Amino acid sequence: MNEVLVTVVGNLTGDPVLNENPDGSKRATFGLAHTPRRREPDGTWGNGDTTYYQVTCWRALGENAAHSLRKGDPVLVRGTLKNRSWNTEGRSGSTLELSADAVGPDLSRGTSMFRRTARQQPAGEAAAPGGEGAQSWTSDEQAGAADLPGQLRAPDTVESLTALDAPGF
Repeated sequence: MNEVLVTVVGNLTGDPVLNENPDGSKRATFGLAHTPRRREPDGTWGNGDTTYYQVTCWRALGENAAHSLRKGDPVLVRGTLKNRSWNTEGRSGSTLELSADAVGPDLSRGTSMFRRTARQQPAGEAAAPGGEGAQSWTSDEQAGAADLPGQLRAPDTVESLTALDAPGF
């Protein structure tokens, strides 16, 4: 099946709405407006015609979008585009639907801070000490690292992550 894969830059027209599917998975939907900018013959900039999309984000992407995005946020959305026709109570029209596989902030319009979500362990599987890929520090290594100038030392607690006293911080 041929699918149209697109990337759209625009602004949310409303807060994402998070719903649960019958199988228990989540999906978030939100409106997206894209208005191209163009240079006018006199050299000034003007707005082109606005195109509206209905975006659907599935599973973890949907949950993260619902918790991260708000009306008016500038975003980039990559996904599969479909034009769906509808007919309701004698009225007909079409909607551009974008099934997203990636959503992110438009960093040309502001800054963002990424926070990784915690991975859930499958039932019956124990998590590795320190988490996947976590560096393990022995007390000797920690003490030695603190004595080296310009070196970071491992924090004693999670709370001390905000109070690193190493040079450069």
